[in-house]
Amino acid sequence: MKKVALFFCVIMLFSFSCAAAESVTLSPGDGFLVLGRDDEALLPLLHLTKEECAAMTAENGMVYLAADRENQRQIRVTVFQDGFSETVGQLSLLSDEKITALIPDLTGERRGDVICSGKQKFIRQQLRLQDSGGDYILTRFFTVAGKKNYVLSFYTAAKADAGYIEDVFSTYSSPDFLQEEKASGAQPGLRVLLPVLIAVFGVISVVIVFTLIRDIQKEKRKAHEEEDRGVS
Repeated sequence: MKKVALFFCVIMLFSFSCAAAESVTLSPGDGFLVLGRDDEALLPLLHLTKEECAAMTAENGMVYLAADRENQRQIRVTVFQDGFSETVGQLSLLSDEKITALIPDLTGERRGDVICSGKQKFIRQQLRLQDSGGDYILTRFFTVAGKKNYVLSFYTAAKADAGYIEDVFSTYSSPDFLQEEKASGAQPGLRVLLPVLIAVFGVISVVIVFTLIRDIQKEKRKAHEEEDRGVS
């Protein structure tokens, strides 16, 4: 039974890694241990067995978990679907005023700031909390995309440097998020030039076809004239 349970947990952790790869992209930096990549070092640091970790991630819809080597800073991403997310669909399509009105429904708290990363809108909250390990700062970024709730959470010990949060958040992405249009200096001109090129190509094609037809007809007439001269 222990082997079966262990096999199940390995499958769960492998699924966790796959789910993270498919749903979110995040770059915490070299100082962090990431679940699915550094399990042997990370799980003892969090005082979790493989079984407990698999149960925790499955129960909470957690698709990403990382911690620094002193466990003073943790990063978590949870993704889940409910009636609220299905109704909202894509938070970024709403005005900032409507998003502000939805803060209590989305976060359970009354306060929060509406911010943007690329084209995706988020609600940013910061709370000072306390548990058995002492005081810590909880910084959360909420959004709804692809009819799913996305919650990126940073747990930072009160005395730890919180400067990493903005750096990590800037790398946060998902296929469900609205994407910036890739632009380059040549693209605006290309948008104008492309229809012209298509039109010119069309004209050239017509001229070529017309010329070919004319040449073929000339060859036929010439052949008929030579045949007529030969007969006479």
